[in-house]
Amino acid sequence: VQGTPSFQEGKVERLRAWLKQNGGDMTGRSFYSDPQNDIPLLERVDHPVAVDPDEHLAEQARQRGWPIISLRKN
Repeated sequence: VQGTPSFQEGKVERLRAWLKQNGGDMTGRSFYSDPQNDIPLLERVDHPVAVDPDEHLAEQARQRGWPIISLRKN
């Protein structure tokens, strides 16, 4: 791994660097994720969505009022 690992807070740091380099910001952004490791990024976007989340993320999503969706066929 070179630089900051794209994991937990590191994912936020790398996204901010990418947005700065490409002339963007976090305003109006959505982020879809399933593991609890992405909570730091979900906390920083305007539209966080938990997709088939693990138990910890599902609980956090319920507490924070984030949408929870499933892409699995039943």
